[in-house]
Amino acid sequence: MEHDIFISFSFADQKTAEEIVNQLQSKYGISCWICTHDIKAGAHYKRAIVEAITEAKACVLIQSVKSMESEEIPKEISVALTRKKTVIPFVLDDSVLNPELEYDLSSVQRIDARKPTLEDRIGELAAEIRKVIGYSRTHNESVIEDTSELQLVSTKISCNSGFMGRDDELQTLHDNLELHDRVFLYGIGGIGKSEIAKQYAKRYSGEYDEIIFATYTSTLKEMVTSDTDIVISNFGKAAGETEDEYFTRKLSQMKALATEKTLIIVDNFDTDYDDSLEEFADGKYRILFTTRNDHSDTGYPVIPINELDSEEQYELFIKIYNRPIRGDDEEKIREILRHINGHTLTIELIAKMTQAKRQPAKILEAMLNSGISSVLTGTVKRGFKNDEAYMYIHRLFSMSKLSDEEQKILMNMSLMPIDGVDFVEFADWCGIEDYEVLDNLIKRSWIIYDAEEDKIRLHPLICEVVYRELSVSVLKCQVMFEGLISKLDNYKYRRLSFEKIEYYGDILESIFKRTSKIPSRLTKSFDVIVNLLSHLGRNDSAMTIAKENLDVKLSTYSENSHEVAISYYDIADCYGNKGDRNNFFVYLKKSIDVLGKVAPNSLDYAFVTKYYVISKLRRDQLGDADSVYSLLCQCAMIFQSSTEDNSILVNNRYSFKASLDYTYALYYYRIGEYDKAIVYATQSCDEFRTSKSAEDNPWVMSPLSVLAFVYSIKGDKDEALKYAFEGIEIACKYYHPTHHRVHREYEYLAEVYHNLKMYDKELEAWQHIILSMDSKHEVGTLSYARIVEKMSECKKFCVEN
Repeated sequence: MEHDIFISFSFADQKTAEEIVNQLQSKYGISCWICTHDIKAGAHYKRAIVEAITEAKACVLIQSVKSMESEEIPKEISVALTRKKTVIPFVLDDSVLNPELEYDLSSVQRIDARKPTLEDRIGELAAEIRKVIGYSRTHNESVIEDTSELQLVSTKISCNSGFMGRDDELQTLHDNLELHDRVFLYGIGGIGKSEIAKQYAKRYSGEYDEIIFATYTSTLKEMVTSDTDIVISNFGKAAGETEDEYFTRKLSQMKALATEKTLIIVDNFDTDYDDSLEEFADGKYRILFTTRNDHSDTGYPVIPINELDSEEQYELFIKIYNRPIRGDDEEKIREILRHINGHTLTIELIAKMTQAKRQPAKILEAMLNSGISSVLTGTVKRGFKNDEAYMYIHRLFSMSKLSDEEQKILMNMSLMPIDGVDFVEFADWCGIEDYEVLDNLIKRSWIIYDAEEDKIRLHPLICEVVYRELSVSVLKCQVMFEGLISKLDNYKYRRLSFEKIEYYGDILESIFKRTSKIPSRLTKSFDVIVNLLSHLGRNDSAMTIAKENLDVKLSTYSENSHEVAISYYDIADCYGNKGDRNNFFVYLKKSIDVLGKVAPNSLDYAFVTKYYVISKLRRDQLGDADSVYSLLCQCAMIFQSSTEDNSILVNNRYSFKASLDYTYALYYYRIGEYDKAIVYATQSCDEFRTSKSAEDNPWVMSPLSVLAFVYSIKGDKDEALKYAFEGIEIACKYYHPTHHRVHREYEYLAEVYHNLKMYDKELEAWQHIILSMDSKHEVGTLSYARIVEKMSECKKFCVEN
């Protein structure tokens, strides 16, 4: 029988397993194979199991205390993994994976069925199954097996009810898209290109099976991998998959699903070149680009968007204004429109400005008296120049008499990413309690509001005007900036989902790119940015900010200052993440030396010194054992006597005592006193798990690694692997599978296998790291070279043994 899923379970859980099968098949259309129903009388049991696993697209493991005691389930899972089937654990109770399963399943997506209700968790399981049954993937390879559950999702496009005219452009666009696969709409910012594209999609929707509207922000690769711009149902990023891998696989799937009746609109393609353009354009679908850049050299049709004619301009104004025109208002409106070359964004802003004030005569008179006609006529030449559009918005911005509060909000918004930010969060950062001022800016079109996502953003042209005319700086936006940082300081971001941290990372990088110089009074806030970006693995960005922050501190404070010491520490951490040991120790030592002069009895000094000792111990650069022990005792004395609790370098979310005990455990492990190492490591684990934020505390990985090492040396395989796999499971919970801290836990696992003389398993662990680093394009880095060397040594042991 053909089926999607093989169910691996213990007969003690038969009732629950059959309920899961019943709901997956009846509610979600997912066909299942379960031995209690699908093994025919007289059939060879083991052969039937193997055939069922082979024919399935994925496997669901019903994980429980009883199933983990089963001798058959590890065999079934082994067959599934050998045949490259995805295995999804469905966890019924507090059971842990037995050692035979932990290595292969420690980092996979699992469904926690301990959370109510069972029906909800089965729904969650169905969603996870649908992500994987459409394809099977090996490293650097995508094989599409079944696309019946996958489809491109059309975008819900909201059109402007005030749209007028443009019939000729729409017809020209339609004619070109019938003859050509790729067409560019070209014109100045704010002339109405995006709205023409939306209106085309609305008018000719019957000629397409799918219409996708995607916004270009930085690269086509980022646009394709976005889960909001281009959506494929029942399709998502696989665990451990890099952005490059996901882009290749998703683009391939998109091309497989699309037809000649698929239209993709790429809005704001305001770039001269994109590395992925040819690869993206090579598909059956049709593409409509809107752009401010002239792409006539591509060979594709370029349709210029000119200004509306005079009557269309007036009709558009009236439609947006939506109020009666009295007296000589019409003459004044027409006079103004004559000088703005049909720039639709300007028309919209003028109409909204006069509408909001409810005194059109006075507003229009003020516009004319301000010299709008002479300024625009004398300055602007017709043509597709961005400075023309800029002048229109600049003039209106100058005349709009926005309040100080409104200008402040627009300044803050100009630092945000082009795809916008959450409305409520932004208001919270800015300290805005009454949303009326934000709503008024939206009503007057200064801010764009996305009702579906409750997000706000600035039109790119308005963003340029605001940024330049108000000389925006992070210092002028200090209230907003510090409001945002306060949500992330003291490692609060670690409690968030990885996707949410990525969202904050995008915002902080956008702010830094718009910051000409880090203000001296905000250097502590930029320390937070460095930490968050480092946590995300964005090491290049983190390093750039850390070094610039150090330069500002050196010019503001003494070279021997507490602030400078912190920056030395941040830079050391960035080098450590990049695998550059030499610079790591150079900057860490600088931090210690400075702190030793300015704050020798502070927790900061104890923290950095302890980190230095840990790093030396990890790398077997122990040196004089007595000196190391002396440093640890010094740290302990500082900890016991100190009352500080507000240092940047002290994470108030975990126990310093637990961390100190871990360092003692590592010390005793390195000098061979294993019993003492076990005592301190166990003590450290207990302290981490009972500390203030134990539920959200990944630091327990450190003492777990010591326990794994010690037990492996003592030859206790079960205990050693238990602690090693627990460390990997925690790392995968808190970090992306390709993050260097996950790699580190796999390194520890490899060392444990080496101590246990399980060289084939050790080799698998090194290979896992290499494959992960390959996917991140880390070939050639110092870390990569070190892992390759370790793997080569392991191969020799495999041959010799």
